[in-house]
Amino acid sequence: MKSPIKVLAIVAMLFFSSAIYATHLQNNKETVLMAQPVKTEITVDELPEIVREGFNLSDYSSMAISKIYKVVDQGGTVTYEFVLGDNNDSVIFSEEGKVVE
Repeated sequence: MKSPIKVLAIVAMLFFSSAIYATHLQNNKETVLMAQPVKTEITVDELPEIVREGFNLSDYSSMAISKIYKVVDQGGTVTYEFVLGDNNDSVIFSEEGKVVE
């Protein structure tokens, strides 16, 4: 009779210790939050002059502008995303009016 009780006690201990270990693993997950850039739609008139000139002097100037976004990343860097043409291709300009992508 003592053997089945010992076996049952060992099984119960193993079950509970694995459950506690699993809970410990679950509680030790790290949460990493990535700040998303802030993207605001603007008009051509709201563009800084240097960015407008950069676009007008670029290879993209002949394409129709569908939308323009001012994008501020988590570090405060500002870029301008131009959505162009019927295919909604996009090109990104820096604050200095240079093509980034």
